[in-house]
This record gives sequence, structure tokens and C-alpha cells, in this order.
Amino acid sequence: MKCPVFLDDVNYRVTSPFGYRTHPVTEQQQSFHGGIDIVSEPVQYPTRIKPIAAGYIVAVKKDVKGYSEKSGETGGNYVSIMHDDQMETRYKHLAYGSIPESLKIGDYVSENDCIGHMGATGRVTGAHLHFEVCDWKVKGTEFLLDPYYYLTGTKSIQGLHSEGGDGMGYIKLTKELKYGDKGEDVKKLQWRLCQLSAEIEAEMKSHSFKKDGQPDGGFGRGTENTLKKVQRMAGLPETGRLDKQTIDFLNSDFISLFKGVGKQEQIEALQNEINKLKNEKALLEKAKADMTSQNQKLQQDVESLDKKINEVKGAIDILRNL
Repeated sequence: MKCPVFLDDVNYRVTSPFGYRTHPVTEQQQSFHGGIDIVSEPVQYPTRIKPIAAGYIVAVKKDVKGYSEKSGETGGNYVSIMHDDQMETRYKHLAYGSIPESLKIGDYVSENDCIGHMGATGRVTGAHLHFEVCDWKVKGTEFLLDPYYYLTGTKSIQGLHSEGGDGMGYIKLTKELKYGDKGEDVKKLQWRLCQLSAEIEAEMKSHSFKKDGQPDGGFGRGTENTLKKVQRMAGLPETGRLDKQTIDFLNSDFISLFKGVGKQEQIEALQNEINKLKNEKALLEKAKADMTSQNQKLQQDVESLDKKINEVKGAIDILRNL
């Protein structure tokens, strides 16, 4: 079967599936394997790797020269790409020197771009590609899926469009920004603000977009003032900077409100989230109350034992004085 993550027209073979296994290096039993290991079939060098779908680079490592068990290097050289609908794919153990030098976080890559070659960097027993699929919609945290279904075409990942806007899907902001900054990260922020509402989009396009409909990539007073407006609406400090608090807010599931969804549907979705959080809070408060009750009973038992100890001590004193 042709491999959708190999740039050349070759087949692939699975060398280690997703799930629990005995680790091939540490020999630890029931070790969870968060991806799938594959090699080209027949084996060829170099085996060039491409994204399974278009997206933006959210992580990249290029400096692992060979086998390594050091912290942060067991996955070897790798590239992580964010696609539409908060889906992320990861390509690990890439050969040293094979990831393009120009490739960096925030860059857009298509399904036809080479992001590196299959290699044997990190903690490995041989050359292969470790491929992971991660869904960030599950409670806003990492949730690894079995990549096999995406390799076979049973499931698919929607690519992001480089032109941005609604067609760009989920935009993950990663870098803090301020007035005067320029570049691709600023463009991502400008597109992200446009996605919040029709009102914010119109405001952004009145001062921070060019005639061709593309963001200007300059963090000017217009972008600063609109960001302050969003911060004010969100109850955040009006710094006018893309600080960590604002990044977390803009990356939140709760404001991925694409304009194709009506306001009432957005309100209902958020109200459902509030109800869910209230239920979780009620369960925690009940557990806390139960613990408080148990603590009170334990305190009473301690006091009762102290009373008995004092009674026994008193009896001993009486006997001694007889």
C-alpha cells in the first residue's frame, strides 16, 4: 500500500503498532507506544517524509546526531504540524541534517513538501519513522489516536489553507508579541483575531490588511487597539500585547467561534460548557464535604482517645498515692 507520508511513490511496512508493547530498547513490558513505526517497502535511502496534510509547524528539533537516551532527545529529530480542527501530526527519528535548515516554527507546509528523511536518531533500534496523530479537542489536552487508520485512508486529516481566514481552521498561537513586531507570527495573530467575530474581522481589515486581502504582518497601533478590545471583552489586563494570558485565551476551545456558526449556537455551546463545569464543581464540593465529615469524626476519635489516656493516667496517679 502506498504511504501517504512518504514523498516518493513507495509502499510501507508496520514494524511496531500503536498501543501497549514490550519496549524494544528498555525491554519494559506494557510500555505504551503513542504512535506507529513504519519503514519503506522495499527499504530505500533516503526515504523522504512529507506531511499527511497541510498545516503549520508547531515544534521542530534538528540537533540530534544519532542514538540518544538524553532527556528531550529520545524522539530524535522531529517535526510537529498543526492541521485543521486542532489535529496535530508528529514525525520522529528523522535523519540528522535532513530537516530543511529554513524550516522553523510558524512555517506553513503543504502535502508535497519534504520535511526530512527517515532516520535512526534518538532512542531507536534501527531506521524507521515514528508517526503520531494527536487530537487536542479532547478537553484541550493531548489525546493520541491510532495513526494506522490515517495511513490506510479509513480516517483523514483536513489540511489548513495558507491564505488564512475561516478556511485556515484552528490557529495555534505560540509566540508572545508586542507593538512593533513583524512577521509570520503577527500574521497568524491577525488572522486569529478575524476569526472571533464579524465585528472584529471588519475592524482588523480596516487597518491591518492589504488590498489583496492578506494581513500586513505588522503589529501596529490598529492591531494593538483591537487586541486591547478583545482583552477587555475577555476580562484580561488591557496590555495590548500578545502575552501568555492572551495566548492561552486565544488558543482556548471556548473561543474557536467560526463565523459560520450563529451567535445563539455559540451561546448555547458555552452555556453547556458552564453546566458541565458546574457539575464537576458540585462533585468536587461533595467529595470535599465527605472528607470534612471524615476529618471531623477522626478529630472526635482523637479527642476521645486523649480523654481515655488522661483517665488512665489519673488512675495510675491515684494508685501510686494509695
